Parts: sequence; structure tokens; C-alpha cells
Amino acid sequence: MKTLNLISFLILFLIVNRILSGQEESFSEYGKQTEIIEREIPLLMKQYSIPGLSLAIIRDGQIDYAKGFGVRNINTQEPVINSTVFAAASLTKPVFSYLVLKLHDEGKIDIDTPLYKYIPVKYLEKYFIKGPVTEPGFDFEEFKKITGRLVLCHSTGLPVYQASRPLKFDFPPGTEFRYSPFSFRLLELAVYCIQGSDEKHIFKTYLNDWVKKYVFDPLGMTRSSMIWSKEFNKTTVAGHDLFNSTSGEFVKNRYAGSQASLYTTAEDYARFIIAVMKGEGLKEKTAAEMLRSQINMKEENNFWGLGIGLEKADKGSYFWQWGDYGLHKSFMIGSSGLQDGLVYFSNSYYGLCPSDDIIQLILGGEHPVFLNSIMVSYTVAIKKWVHLFCIEGVDKGVIAYNKEKLENKNPVSESLLFAIGDEFLKKNRFIDAASVFTLAAPDYPASYKAFYKLGASYMYAGNKELAIENFEKSLQINPQYKNAEEKLRNLKGEK
Repeated sequence: MKTLNLISFLILFLIVNRILSGQEESFSEYGKQTEIIEREIPLLMKQYSIPGLSLAIIRDGQIDYAKGFGVRNINTQEPVINSTVFAAASLTKPVFSYLVLKLHDEGKIDIDTPLYKYIPVKYLEKYFIKGPVTEPGFDFEEFKKITGRLVLCHSTGLPVYQASRPLKFDFPPGTEFRYSPFSFRLLELAVYCIQGSDEKHIFKTYLNDWVKKYVFDPLGMTRSSMIWSKEFNKTTVAGHDLFNSTSGEFVKNRYAGSQASLYTTAEDYARFIIAVMKGEGLKEKTAAEMLRSQINMKEENNFWGLGIGLEKADKGSYFWQWGDYGLHKSFMIGSSGLQDGLVYFSNSYYGLCPSDDIIQLILGGEHPVFLNSIMVSYTVAIKKWVHLFCIEGVDKGVIAYNKEKLENKNPVSESLLFAIGDEFLKKNRFIDAASVFTLAAPDYPASYKAFYKLGASYMYAGNKELAIENFEKSLQINPQYKNAEEKLRNLKGEK
């Protein structure tokens, strides 16, 4: 009997010892991860000139870590803390999509019913098409195929933004993926109509009330809003531009919008990610459908669900979304299967440059999301070239460009060179602008705009001779280009 008791005691001792050892190991591991995060995040921020960042990490389906880094405003040096509010930009779209799916579950809208059936023709014409449905060139029969599902998975065939009339399709609805914030406005209009809004309130503030009722309140998102609040003056961040300077102005959305009007904190948005992970607030079938691939993106292992991006990574499936409000950038990612994820917000034009580094640091594994064309523009083009020219210096940018040109005929696209050069023009740095456009003009010899921009840079810098020379080259390529013709006439003193 004593022998049996002794054996039982030894077994119990070993079990308890193992549990305690495991706890010490896990606590130690957690501390080590936190130490790494709090060392590496500031280094990445410094590397990419990001003044402020707020991060929330999800482990095992709950918020495991949240912290603010850096400052809200580089001039005032006010710190970013957990309650700091950021403009979420396109991280708004998954929140609006979640609202639509809840309305779908309530039977107020069917995401597979053509949206035109919910919207009076006069509203379609006034608020979306911007013209009569009978307008020549507008295919109303094709338009009738657009459903909520096609809007949510960005396959309506409508353009990214409405550029002209008549409204035209880029491809037949449902056949391809093309990210289209413009399409969300159509679905938003349908929501206003099914909710019984009168015309004077369409696209105003009611959307904030509905999101509060269906999303913010149930999920405990107490620091979130779809419209600007005076309280945010005390807690929000100023955006910082390509040169890491700021005017101190905030993004102030007076009206709620499905595309990009959300204000929130990292912790609040993490609560939303957890809800999506667990399917909270949605019927089981609807929650599963939200995270099911609706359409393939062009790149392998990249798809789109209902209002949210999807990737098939080596560790499992993840959902994701990026946010870009110019000087405010953000990224979120989560896994329903693994119950982990993160979200971060920044107050910098360069805020998405370290997105792949941050995800690798915290979640590990290979993530195909960073190979799709949307994210490559941030993690390669902006990270490599814009930051180089604008922060490290034009001279370094020119040297790197000419070096890479030995192996790659056009190392930087014409549009990106234009974007960089235009930013120098805005800052009245005309010689620097000319240095950038000097790269574009010979590399894109058929571009009348390249020579025009180079001429304009020299004109503003006071070099009349080189300005005339380049305006003349622009007109040789395109004799009908009125801007160059006018500038040239003024420089020559002609009437």
C-alpha cells in the first residue's frame, strides 16, 4: 500500500513538475517574442521613415499583445498609445461587408439578387451611373447582372473609379477579379434603399448608425466610428508624406462611406478580426462563405472572399486587407484555422513598406499575399525607389537607377518616375524634379509628357533655354499637346 502511494505521489509530482516547467517555458518564450517585437518594430519604422505605428497581435483567438510605437506627429512628438485613433482607409471594406452579410442573414438583402432591384432607377441615375440608364454606350442589361456577391469579391467588371461617361465595363460581370472601390458605392446605395432612407440622407451619416448597431456595439469596438468626431482631435494621428514631413492635418470624414471612412484603434480592429475568425454574429453558412474563395486573383494562391482578400500560405489559409489613405497606411491578416493574426496602423506614406517584414516577424511562414500585384507595389516599388529618392536623396536614387539600368532597360516604370518627380515639384525642389524627369525622358522617348515635365522643371528652376528645348521635344512627339504649346509660346514671348 505504501509502495502504491509512493508511486502515485511520484507520478503526481512528475505531472505537476512538467506542467510548471511548461509554464516557465511558455512564459519565457512569450517574453522572448515580446522582446523581439519591441526591438524589431522600431528598427523597421526607422528603416522606412515611419513616425508612428500601432500594433495588435492575436493568438489563440484573443488579443495577446497591443502596443503603440513612435509618435502621432513628428512635430509635436506626442506618443502613439493603444487608444490612438487611425484612419483605417480600405480596412473599412471588410467591416462594411460584415454589415451586409448580417443584413443578408436577416433577410433584408440577398447577396445573389441583382442590386438594381433594390434601387429605384432615379437613384441609380443620380447617385451612381451619373446619367440616364438609356444613355448610348451604357449597357444596362450587363449592369443588371451585378449582385452584392460580385461587389464583395471585386468582380463586377466596373472600373476602379468612374472616370467618364457613359459608365463602361472593363469585362463581363463575374468573369475576372479587379479591385473596384467604386463598386462598393453601388452596394452601399442598395443598403440605404433597403433600410428605407429618404433621398436627403443617402450617402450621409446613417451608415455609421447601422455599423454601430450591427458591428461596433456587439463586438465592443468602443473607439471606432465611420465618421469624424471632435474627440479624435485629442487621440488621432497626423499623416506624414514622402519626405517624412507633415502639415499636422487630420483626415476628417463628415460622411460615412463603405470604402474608406472608418476611424479605429488597433485593439478595436483586432476585435473585428477575431469575430471574422470565429464567425461571430453570422450564420454558420454565411461565416464560412465569407472566407471561401469566390474568385481567383491572377497570382497563385491569392483569391478573394466576400469583402476580404484570401491567401493559401504554407502554414494555412489567411484572410487579409490593406489600407491606403495616402499618408495613412494599414494592414490586417488573420487565420480562422490557426486563430492567429495581427493588425497595424501607421501615419506614413511608407507605412506598408515593412508589411511583409512584420508578418514574417510575428506570424512566420511564407505569405503569397506579398506576391500579388497589389502588395508588390508597396513592398517593392515604394520600398525600393520612392523611399530611396525622397528620403535618402536624389543623387543616391540616380546612381542606383543607372546601375540597375545596366541589367534592366527600364528599372522604374514611367508612371512611378512621374509620381516621384511630381512630388519634388510640389515641394518646389525643381532641380531635383529635373533630375528625376531626366531619367524618364530618354528611357521613354515616345512620351511627350516626360519631356513636358522635364521642361516644366527647368522652367520653374529658371533655366529658360532647357525649358524651351524640352517643350519643343514634347511637341515634336505630340503636336496637339496644348500645355506644351502654351508654355513654349509664353517663354518665347509670343501671343
